[in-house]
Amino acid sequence: MSSRRSATLILLVVVLPGLSGCQAGPGDPSSSLSSPLPLSSASASSFRESEPGGMDCADPIDSLTAPPGGYATLLDAVALTARGPLQVSRSAEGGYFAKTALLIRAGRTAEIVVPAGRAAVEWGNTGAGPRTSDLRIPPCPRSGTGEWQVYPGGYHVTEPTCLPVEIHAAGRSVTLHVPVGAPCPSTAAGRSPAAG
Repeated sequence: MSSRRSATLILLVVVLPGLSGCQAGPGDPSSSLSSPLPLSSASASSFRESEPGGMDCADPIDSLTAPPGGYATLLDAVALTARGPLQVSRSAEGGYFAKTALLIRAGRTAEIVVPAGRAAVEWGNTGAGPRTSDLRIPPCPRSGTGEWQVYPGGYHVTEPTCLPVEIHAAGRSVTLHVPVGAPCPSTAAGRSPAAG
């Protein structure tokens, strides 16, 4: 076979599956992508979330002895920012993104759930973390001197909103309302968002 025919055949094998909407097979990190979240027609085709996924605990960006001011400690497992509204920017994939750190207490498991179809979360420092509406946090090991491991990431939303964020840990649940680009009723007067 000529080298030109070989190059064309390779190009077709590599490009056609992506153009035809085929999904990746098992073991491929892109195989967990689901259908787009409903957004405006301009951005609906590119804002995607993964299925419920586990967070990668590797390489926290910091280790703290306690969450800093402005963070709410939830079920002694995670700490999320409780001040706001968080600044949002337009995402290249559509919708909006609010960058904020997630603090995880070493050795504790938790689950963070946001409304599917309206929001997704993404935290981690390895680039392997899922964008999901249901983030499962394993018992991350302690790194550094502090009990609280800090990870970069944030919230993806279809529009600025007061986002209900459910935290599940140790058989209990709590909801924190996070002002993602828009105030929550309890933060409009300068008070912290309600958890309960």
